[in-house]
Amino acid sequence: MFNPSEFVLPKEPAVKGVAQGSVDLLVTLDADGRVVTACVLESDPKGVFEQVTVEAVRQWRYAAADVATLPDQRMKVHVGFAMR
Repeated sequence: MFNPSEFVLPKEPAVKGVAQGSVDLLVTLDADGRVVTACVLESDPKGVFEQVTVEAVRQWRYAAADVATLPDQRMKVHVGFAMR
């Protein structure tokens, strides 16, 4: 829907040998645009990128004006990974 105004990139996961993947989250924001909760909806491959993604997304911040347009201050977030 829209991009965070402040974001932290996820760290490389502890699992080696996985080159790509993705995590879909349901994120709840407060009125100031801070992430309150980040719950994993789906991930591929399972058990690889979830923890690092949640840790990073919990530090993101969105513009308060954008948050005001969201029903229930929730949205889905997709994070893709392509390791080098």
